[in-house]
Amino acid sequence: MSADKRRSPRLKVNSQAWIDFGDGSPVRRCTLVDISKNGARLEVEDIEEVPQEFQLFLARTGKPGYQCSVVWKLNKHMGLMFIVDQSDFQEALEL
Repeated sequence: MSADKRRSPRLKVNSQAWIDFGDGSPVRRCTLVDISKNGARLEVEDIEEVPQEFQLFLARTGKPGYQCSVVWKLNKHMGLMFIVDQSDFQEALEL
């Protein structure tokens, strides 16, 4: 049995989210697989196009937005960390 070494527990979500590259291009839809106060895991179709840092939106309206940095990429999945601790993510998921 492997030990989970994450700093905070993940909440399984499997909901739509949107990535903003910050370059003026349209936001891209992705699936928010799970989330914690420190980071998240996404499923993204065109994963190689995702920059090292971007904004993640949990609602199509663009609010709230979270500044993220990519930690790893594998197939269509990627792990990211929030650049600032996002302790309020639970409230955002209830939008």
